[in-house]
Amino acid sequence: MSNNKELSAEIIGQIALMQGVVAQLPNTKSILSFVSRGLRDIPGVEAIDYCSDDITDIDNCADVTKENQMLFPIEFKQQRIATFIITINDFDTFNIYAPYISNFTNILAITFEERRQREHNQKLLNNLEKLVTERTYKLQKEISIREEAERDLHNARKYIEGILDSMPSIIIAVDNNLNITQWNLEAATSIGTNQDIAIGKAINSTFPKFTKYLSIISQSIEKCESKHIPKQQPYYDNNKYGDITIYPLLTDSSKGAVIRIDDVTKKMQLEELMIQNEKMLSIGGLAA
Repeated sequence: MSNNKELSAEIIGQIALMQGVVAQLPNTKSILSFVSRGLRDIPGVEAIDYCSDDITDIDNCADVTKENQMLFPIEFKQQRIATFIITINDFDTFNIYAPYISNFTNILAITFEERRQREHNQKLLNNLEKLVTERTYKLQKEISIREEAERDLHNARKYIEGILDSMPSIIIAVDNNLNITQWNLEAATSIGTNQDIAIGKAINSTFPKFTKYLSIISQSIEKCESKHIPKQQPYYDNNKYGDITIYPLLTDSSKGAVIRIDDVTKKMQLEELMIQNEKMLSIGGLAA
């Protein structure tokens, strides 16, 4: 280079090379240190120092310069990120590079801001991932608890249905509107209607012979009183008799009733036979 006051292509190339490297450096301090070392090669520069909010109190060096110094702030939207403090021994030689250094500091400001935005976004993403992970775990736990509760409820329901189906009596449960909510195996066998068909239907439509007892069932529900109706013929077989007992059913959310029908046909036949025997004995006694 024959004249120090002419731009050096090597120096300009070095500045351009630094612009491509800084984005790869890990942090603010390493970038400022790297750029400071590179800018020392500029003609007219005696020494370079820097300050930043990451390293020291930036306000301490923001506007304090000596006569042979120049400040090159790195600012983004009027917020200062760092400042290069360049000590100069030849202003005439240095001044032709000053615009390139100012342009470089603008590029550094954008680089720092992009890095800050990336770090901020990454922090938000990490927090979001953490929240999603925690929420997923809670949901999985809630689902597991709910599934276990549903299994327990299903098992309890099947257990109760097994007990009811094991009973020799007809067991029918109805809600406040006299729609069937429970229908055991004996009811299905004696009445001839499967549980799947009976559940949800009005009791008088599924069990027409029970129509005449609807008012009694309603009274039992309204007054919370048990009703016992002996020696009835609720079966389709008119030769069969049953004792009907109605129990009011009260839960936290609804009212209803449980109807139990016990087959007393054999009992009544035995009673009838005993009455006939007593009559025969009386007639035999009179004849004697």
